[in-house]
Amino acid sequence: MSTRNIIPEAKKKAVSKLGPPLKVEAFASDQVEKLFSRSGEDVLVVVEDDRILGLLSRLVWEKASSYHLSLMPGELAFEIPQIFQILPDEEIFSLFQNPLRRIFWGEDLLSLEDFWVLRPPEDLSPRRLVLKGDLAYLREELLSVAQDLKIGLFLVGGAVRDLLLKRESFDLDFVVTRNCKVFAEVVSQKLKAPLVKSSLFGTFKLSWRGFEIDLAQARWEYYEAPAKLPKVAPGPLSWDLFRRDFTINALALDLETLTLVDFYGGERDLHERRLEVLHILSFVDDPTRLFRAARYATRFGLSLSPNFLKALELARRLKVISLLSPARLRNEIKRILVEEEPFAAFVWLKERKLLEELCGKEPDLSPLKRLLADSFFRDLNEDEKLVAILLSLSPQKDFLIRLGLSEKMSTWCENFFQELENKRNFLLSSKVSLSEKVFFLEKGPLSAILAFKAHYPELKEEMEKILAAQKTRPCLTGKDLQRMGISPGPLYGKILKHLRAAKIDGLLKNRDDEISFLKKEYPDVFSA
Repeated sequence: MSTRNIIPEAKKKAVSKLGPPLKVEAFASDQVEKLFSRSGEDVLVVVEDDRILGLLSRLVWEKASSYHLSLMPGELAFEIPQIFQILPDEEIFSLFQNPLRRIFWGEDLLSLEDFWVLRPPEDLSPRRLVLKGDLAYLREELLSVAQDLKIGLFLVGGAVRDLLLKRESFDLDFVVTRNCKVFAEVVSQKLKAPLVKSSLFGTFKLSWRGFEIDLAQARWEYYEAPAKLPKVAPGPLSWDLFRRDFTINALALDLETLTLVDFYGGERDLHERRLEVLHILSFVDDPTRLFRAARYATRFGLSLSPNFLKALELARRLKVISLLSPARLRNEIKRILVEEEPFAAFVWLKERKLLEELCGKEPDLSPLKRLLADSFFRDLNEDEKLVAILLSLSPQKDFLIRLGLSEKMSTWCENFFQELENKRNFLLSSKVSLSEKVFFLEKGPLSAILAFKAHYPELKEEMEKILAAQKTRPCLTGKDLQRMGISPGPLYGKILKHLRAAKIDGLLKNRDDEISFLKKEYPDVFSA
């Protein structure tokens, strides 16, 4: 690879011929529209007291206007690399891999197109990746279909990121340049993998050998309002990647050449362990990206870029999480729960005041931590886990309704939680039999009981004893009672509950004990 300077001494004057970039003051919002309209530029340099703050893109300004946001240029400025010395070609080229594909050379603005004019890339080798096993086989099968249809085919997003990290990935996203529906149907037949799902966005899902395969046509999107689902239309790959959440997910692999396609510096951000947004309004467009940020930042140990922090501050100020539907909020919490370290993601959200916006006040995460470590919690199904998580964050009715529980269910949970609080002394009392405690707790769902247990660690030992005892059942069944000559009826339930209580309390050990117990407790029944 060449190490010649992008701008040798002999060519320095060529840069100055580009002229000073078009600038706007940080608070001169009234000038922005005029400058964009008259110049035809896509970006403006935002300055404050002659200090460069970053670039304002036409896309972001128009997006903010469509949302009716009264924001200043400085609030929307996106930071890009700025260099003041001669660097090797490969270093300069890596700096251009940012969402705006521009850098500051001193105070001059240099675009990627300028870079190619000044120093054509004679020998900059493309980055190629190697696929193995099922992924290599899948590439061959899909590529043969794409070539028959004369369309481009790319692996995109998280799967490319995981390839660079040498991590396994079972969620594969493929993008084709057109005719996605036909492509999906042919691939389904070829792989003998049924199409299990299609969406309003023109995407298709296949299940094959343990892989979840998503197929989509390259598209661009726009949001009619903050937090709304986007409108989409076919578009070029660069725009398809730009619409994603973070640069580390805005990567593609050309499956024909196995060349990495990295328009926005995702590989560099991944290497430097940095989470970078693609524009300052990213979280305003889609607030669920804040929850994804929590997952990626904690899963990969990523720091947050200055642009990320600016986008985060704007999202907090505009309270965009409150705009999300209950269903989308629940889905994001469920996705956090499948992380290897879900608690770390919740801590991340709390540290950035996002849980405070969600819960109405800053929650104490100690109950959540205890809940996630609870062995009984692992036995819950997905929906039960979600309810337990919500109750561990806050058992308040308003919060539960906000997260999509029905008013009836939310009221019941709040009341049951209050009843449990009122029964704390009952649960701890040595004068109350274990069976009484078991029958009391069985009035409510395990999800609520575990959340309550997490809120009151002083009850942990006693409640675990109660929960373990809930599994206790007598040896005798209704059929046994019938064989003993007892006529079926309401008495069965009373007898079996009495038997179970005695066994829970350690009074009965085996079948013979239970028979003797019944003859003693119900002599009239047996004599009859």
